[in-house]
Amino acid sequence: MADVQGYCVKCKTQRTMKDAQEQELDNGRRAAKGTCEVCGTKMTKFLPNKKD
Repeated sequence: MADVQGYCVKCKTQRTMKDAQEQELDNGRRAAKGTCEVCGTKMTKFLPNKKD
């Protein structure tokens, strides 16, 4: 995934995720998981469902 924006709870601002990967959570929702490019904190952003 390229240039996914998410909220970093450590920096308290919107940041770009580094090494973001799309995953499906246990409840079936999609999410992008990566790390903050500034401080390295783990970040998760929920994504909209894919239209079939």
